[in-house]
Amino acid sequence: MPGLISAVCVTENQEIERGDVLATIEAMKMQTNVLSDVSGIVQRIVTSVGTQVDAKDLLIVIKQVED
Repeated sequence: MPGLISAVCVTENQEIERGDVLATIEAMKMQTNVLSDVSGIVQRIVTSVGTQVDAKDLLIVIKQVED
């Protein structure tokens, strides 16, 4: 969904679990949480608060860990 990044909820090198909130996007006065679909470690945050993004834009790079 295209919108504006209103929050980045993780930091680089942070361990995350599947389902954790990574960022929040605001579009049409509604906020949508971007959830992780894998467990792993945040390698790089590509976006920042206030950035306009489109549906397929890369926001965060995660190194997946095996469960």
